[in-house]
Amino acid sequence: MNYTSEYSVVDLEKWPRKQHFEFFNGMDQPFFNITAPLEVGELLSKSKQNNTSFYLSYLHLILKAVNEFEQFRIRVMEDNLVLFDRIDVGATMMLEDKTFRFVAIEYKEELSDFIEEANTKMEQTRMNPDFAPNNVPNMIYFSSIPWVSYTHISHAKNFDKSDYIPRLSVGKYYDENGVTKMPVSIEVHHALCDGYHVGMLFQDIQERFLKH
Repeated sequence: MNYTSEYSVVDLEKWPRKQHFEFFNGMDQPFFNITAPLEVGELLSKSKQNNTSFYLSYLHLILKAVNEFEQFRIRVMEDNLVLFDRIDVGATMMLEDKTFRFVAIEYKEELSDFIEEANTKMEQTRMNPDFAPNNVPNMIYFSSIPWVSYTHISHAKNFDKSDYIPRLSVGKYYDENGVTKMPVSIEVHHALCDGYHVGMLFQDIQERFLKH
């Protein structure tokens, strides 16, 4: 999948986080990860009532939230900061033999359109299950681990300080005092955003889970 989203170049000299960008880019380990439990009971119930995929429902809302924040649409290409108009998702999917493959899904504003796009791309992957990692800048990497309600997760990667793509993951949902929760993990490059931005993304995702 080649990126199809338009982008604009960000003037680093005028960017408010110029000094932060230079500071964290100089670190040996510039990534940080936050995991938090989010309430998903309303979304789970609605998905069951409408006979829609809970997985694609929460993935769509996560992607919708990501696209609302410039900090998560900024990447570095050819030594330039660029701001993409749209961020898609590179997700993992499991095959019948319990191995996984990567599937690139383009973001759609409407859930029905996103589900149609996702089902099409997943079926294409099943029919041609080559192990081909996604490698385009205008996406987030996403994985679901529905077998364990983890409190922290780390990701396999080549240690490349120029890897600016955020990684999001969710775990098994569980009941806590009558409230259904699900762990959500967000890993980012500190040169592009701070804890405040990740916190705002968590809040936005949570609000969408509760409203939908």
